[in-house]
Parts: sequence; C-alpha cells; structure tokens
Amino acid sequence: MIVIQEMTFEEKIISAILDNNDREVISTLYKVSFPPIKRTLKRQGAMSDDIQDALQDAMVILVRKIRDGSLQKDKNINSFLFIISRNLWINKVKRDNKSTTLESYTEPSEWDNDIHFQSSISEKEQTIRKVIDMLGEKCANVFKSILFHGHKYKDVAEEYGFANEGVVKIIKSRCKDKLIKLLQTETELRDLFIEYDQRFTKYI
Repeated sequence: MIVIQEMTFEEKIISAILDNNDREVISTLYKVSFPPIKRTLKRQGAMSDDIQDALQDAMVILVRKIRDGSLQKDKNINSFLFIISRNLWINKVKRDNKSTTLESYTEPSEWDNDIHFQSSISEKEQTIRKVIDMLGEKCANVFKSILFHGHKYKDVAEEYGFANEGVVKIIKSRCKDKLIKLLQTETELRDLFIEYDQRFTKYI
C-alpha cells in the first residue's frame, strides 16, 4: 500500500513561492499566519497600520530568503514571520521615540520554533524553553503559546492548524503528563519552572 504524505504548511508555502504563485502565498499567509501575529503584536502595543506595514515587509523578506535559498528548511515559517514583523515594528518605535528601551531590529540567522528572539528572553526562560522542546514540537508549540504568550485555546488551534479548542486541550493534557514524567527526577529543573512562574505548579 502506497502512503501519500500531505505536504506540510512550510512545504506548501515554499513550493508556491518557487512556482511564483504569489496569489496563493498571500491568501494563505493572510488567512493562516497573520491573524495570530496581529493579535500578539496588538497585545504588545502595536498600532494596526504599523502591524500591516511590518507584515508586508516580513512577507517580502520571506519570499526573498526562500528564492535565494537562505531560509533554513527546518524552520517554522510562522515563527520567522513573527520575529521579522515584531522587530520591524520595534525598530520603527525606536526611530520614532529615541527614549524607548525596545530592542532594535536585527534580522536573525538563527531562531527557535517559538515566536520570540532567544536573545530577548532571560537565561532561565531559555532553559525552560529547551526543556519544553524535549517534549516534542507539538507539545512545545502548545505550551509556549499558552504559557509564554497567553494565547487562548482557540488562538492556538488557529495558529497551528488544529481542528478545534478541544484538540488543543487534549494535546495539552498529554503534554502535561510528559512534562511531569520528565521532571520527576529533575528536582532543580522542577524548582526552576516553579520559580519562573507559579502557573507551572499546575503541571508539575
């Protein structure tokens, strides 16, 4: 029996860009990728016009990197778009307000599967993220979206293409069990989780 594997989201976008199918790329990104990015940037204080400009510029950068072969194949496109959009916006804020403490934009050569710069988070949080990554990509995406970004189940479902909120809850429950098992013999890591955020007491 021949099993035909469906293309991943990243493969579909890359294929469409290389085929110069701009209409499909734009439609897909606006429907799938941009809504959760917009919500996150709005929560961080970005204005609608600034978000739109940043997203369009991020899409241009994405297309360029795919066409010149510089986008790493195993990287999450949604993560990349958020990183670029967020930092384009941050750069604009800093230009407009010299007193701001926001980080300036630098286009990263490395990024994780989450939608934040590694360099913008604390050492403790980086350790926690690495532990969460050990649970697998699906668990990591769900945990990071809920715990670090405050996304609701509905947002997580939309962001990662799950059927509904119920599916996200089931995944979260299974991932919680995996986290508990992982930390049973790791007292220092367990304490680090709790010290970082009391919400982790629900899981460990």
